[in-house]
Parts: sequence; C-alpha cells; structure tokens
Amino acid sequence: MEDKELNQLLKNALSKDFEFDYKLNTKILQKVRENEMKDVRKIRRFSIVAAICCALFCCSAFAAWKYLTPKDVAIEYGDQQLAAAFEGEDAILMDESKTYDEYTVQLLGAVSGENLTNFCADGQAVSERTYAVVAISKTDGTPMPKTSEDDYGKVPFFISPLIQGLNPQQYNIMTMNGGYFEIVKDGVMYRMIECDNIQLFADHALYLCVSNSSFYERDAYQYDEKTGNISINEGYEGMNLLFDFPLNKDKANKEAAEAYLKEFSAAQEVDSQEESNEEEKTEQNVGMNEIMNN
Repeated sequence: MEDKELNQLLKNALSKDFEFDYKLNTKILQKVRENEMKDVRKIRRFSIVAAICCALFCCSAFAAWKYLTPKDVAIEYGDQQLAAAFEGEDAILMDESKTYDEYTVQLLGAVSGENLTNFCADGQAVSERTYAVVAISKTDGTPMPKTSEDDYGKVPFFISPLIQGLNPQQYNIMTMNGGYFEIVKDGVMYRMIECDNIQLFADHALYLCVSNSSFYERDAYQYDEKTGNISINEGYEGMNLLFDFPLNKDKANKEAAEAYLKEFSAAQEVDSQEESNEEEKTEQNVGMNEIMNN
C-alpha cells in the first residue's frame, strides 16, 4: 500500500461520515513491517499511525457498547429463561442500523425455538416463539422520551417480522399472536417483540419492518404476489425501514410451516365468523330498538 493511499485511508477514517473499516489496522501494520528495515524514521511514523488506528478500534467498540444486549433487555423484562436463550447457541446477534429522519433503528438480535419462555395464548402454553430486540434512538444524540414523560408514545412505532410469500397485511405481528415489551434506558428505547415461531419459514426470505404507525401500513411497503418478495415503497412519506431478518435456515420446517398456515387460516375463519355474528347481533338490536321506539 502506497503512502498516498495510507494517508487517504486515515483521512477517511477520521471523517465523521466514514464507516470504520476493520481491514485498515491490518493494512497499516503490514506497511509497518514492510518498512521497518528501510528507514528508522518511518517506524516512528507508522507507530503513531498504529496508535491512531487502535484509538479508532476503541471508538468503534464504544459505539457497539452503548446499547444493551438482547439478554439485558430480557432481564429488564424479568424473564431469566429468555435471557439465557439469548445467550444460547440458537440466538443470533445482529448489528445493523438504518436511519430515517431523526431516528436511528438498530437491530440487535433474535432467538427462535421451543420453550424459550412461558408464553400463553387463550389460556394455553405456546412453546414455539420468535423474539427480537430493536433499539431506537435519536440520531442527534438527544434522549428518547422516558416512559414517565408526556411525550412518550406520541410517535408510534410498528415493528414486525414479515415472511416472503405471505401477504404482510395478513401475516404480521398483530395476527401471529404477537406483542412487545418496551423500556427506555439511558436515552435509548428498546423494544423486544415476540410472535409465533417464524423460523419455520427460514428457507424463505424473512424481513423486519419498522414504521411510524400503530399497525401494518400497507402503503409503506410493496408485496409482489408473483415472487412473494416484500420491499419498501420509495414513494411513501414516512418511516418504512426494512431489515433482513436472518434466522437459522437449518431450522426451517416445511411440514410444520404448512401445518401452521392451516391452523392460521382456520383461526382466521373462526374470527371472521365471530365478527360476522357480532355484527348481526348489533344490527338486530338496532332494528329491535327502532321497532320499540316506534
């Protein structure tokens, strides 16, 4: 690597918009070794460079440490069993961030599987679940509102896993027995979401959507019925972030996924029938009241 190239790398590394390159330190140290027998003065120069690079490593590490880990969030939730799962071999730690307007959203990790926690739906234990932890912070460093403050919750966030091949309007956290736990700590909001085990579909592309709405906003994303792919709507005015959500493909289970979809469809039909019956009762009551009033 030429001196000119090295200088440019350092200039980039020290600029505020540069994303730190972990290959930089290796290149610098290689350059030191190449020149250590040529010129004693260069050794001193590159020693300084190596020190700068070490400092950059420390800065990068500090940026990663400013967030709680998924395990920490599970502990805040009060679930030691889930906290242990976030440290297990099935847990996937992530470090991907996206920014929209004044917010930066960081995907921290996920875990899927059986007996992760004692979740119950309709009075029955549900052994297979997917959990994910996301951090939301102000891009300029100002703190997010505390849960005790009036501004807390004024800006909504909808965070949900999505599955390639399944219409996200029908299959999202609200329909897949989902929920979330949320805290604000040291100016950062952490949300731990949970839903049915979507790792069954890990042989498909999995996504995590984040929008500033209280429900799945159909206009924020596009669903291709032919390919099943889900993408952001570039013309949407609002937050519509979309992360890859890489769960363990080896844990995909087509038979179990098909069984889940059948159960899901059956449950949806029951819900639709119950809603229809409720509407009928309401209409009958309204009609009876009108007759009595007349």
